[in-house]
Amino acid sequence: MSIIEMEKYKMKPKIISVSKKRQITLPIEYFKALNISNEVECIIQENCIIIKPVNDNEDTGFSEYILKDLIDEGYEGDKLLSKFKERKSKIRLAAKQLIKEADKIAEDSSPYTTMGDIFDKEG
Repeated sequence: MSIIEMEKYKMKPKIISVSKKRQITLPIEYFKALNISNEVECIIQENCIIIKPVNDNEDTGFSEYILKDLIDEGYEGDKLLSKFKERKSKIRLAAKQLIKEADKIAEDSSPYTTMGDIFDKEG
């Protein structure tokens, strides 16, 4: 959040301490203003740590594909909704696993790793 955005929320930058376990406590007004639930995403950018809320309701872009598959599988009504929620809840875990596998391949000393190596379904 930039200084201009903080002004929008009438918040001033704050200095917060880091515990011996590398933990921080977010000021309550930041927590409430950003509607943070139980997870945040940390990103390093230009020598800064950006902490942004993870919104469980945020569309990951896969909703349309999930729904199409479920409809093709014959689900409808309440069962369709139930299965949709179930599959959508697994996307973040699957994405984390893909990233972990891609990182492992990227760390490989082989100079010939290709995008196909990382994203190939059979690999």
